[in-house]
Amino acid sequence: MPTAYAYIRYSSKAQGGADKDSVDRQMSSIEAVTKRHNIELLSQNIFSDTGVSGYDGSNSRTGKLKELIDRINNLEIKKGDYVFVESIDRLSRQRLLQAKELVNNILEKGIVLITTIDGQRYEKPNDTNGIDDLQQDILLSVISKRAHEESRTKSIRRKSAWNRAKASAETDQTIFNAHNPPYGIHYDKKTNSFIINEDEAKEIRQIFESLKYVGVSQTIRDINATSKRKWSNKNISLLFSTKYPLGYYMAQRRDEQRRKIFESYIENYYPQIISFELWQEVRNAMEGRKRRKNYGSHSLGNLNIFRHSVKCGQCKATLLFEMNKNPKGIQYSYFHCYTQKEIKGKCEQPRFRFEYAL
Repeated sequence: MPTAYAYIRYSSKAQGGADKDSVDRQMSSIEAVTKRHNIELLSQNIFSDTGVSGYDGSNSRTGKLKELIDRINNLEIKKGDYVFVESIDRLSRQRLLQAKELVNNILEKGIVLITTIDGQRYEKPNDTNGIDDLQQDILLSVISKRAHEESRTKSIRRKSAWNRAKASAETDQTIFNAHNPPYGIHYDKKTNSFIINEDEAKEIRQIFESLKYVGVSQTIRDINATSKRKWSNKNISLLFSTKYPLGYYMAQRRDEQRRKIFESYIENYYPQIISFELWQEVRNAMEGRKRRKNYGSHSLGNLNIFRHSVKCGQCKATLLFEMNKNPKGIQYSYFHCYTQKEIKGKCEQPRFRFEYAL
């Protein structure tokens, strides 16, 4: 006896809200048709992609549809089994040839595909089932073409609306992403404005204060000991790339490969969490550590006890702590003026042995 499988999908997360019936509608039509065919549909045989687009084929590459197709290719789903789906566009809204290729690959394995919205049955034509391959191909072509054009039109409309919203935000700070503000920012419906979430913003300020003196890894370890969220290198990087702690919104667009491309920063879009002075101070400190990453030693027995406190007597620049070996292989510690080392000729202070300072 053949086994029944089902696939449901909706592309927008908003469609899965309590006030939407996308999932219920798809499941109701699938259950009605499976009963009509007297085939039991088990819950473990239902594959569902929520908030995944079929326009760019994401569901067939990473979603539950990929899992379904993999099982078909591995012959776990056998010849003669049924796959029920509300309509062809639930499987794919890609271009005509891509969508047809996906469907035909399923049919080539001997799987029977049934669309519940119209009761249409698709399967590989042979001498016994009487399927008209030309008629089936034309039907698939028409449905696939219509689905792709619908999604393309929606995409253009969404992009146009999004661009208008961004342009409006640049002139009068119109809010267009109230549903998804960044960490530390909260949208207030009553005032229709963004406000600072002080508990979260406090963590961001602590991170920037820490980065003035220590690196990202140490900062993450320190902040995660008490923070509301678990910070990562990616989270820290986003603070700098988006600049939202300064009140900026980073506007982006998608290219033909659906990759996000930077467009511009919109100033004064969010309330400012940290000052520009702190931002620049942290950036300078991080750049300085990047340039001096091979200097110094914090290993046991070689601790620079004058760190952050010793300066050049001539130009007042930081003294770098270095470890070097002489020709005999004996290791010595030195202080070297940062200006003299990095900007030749700007300071005449020669390097000197750490032990003399000690």
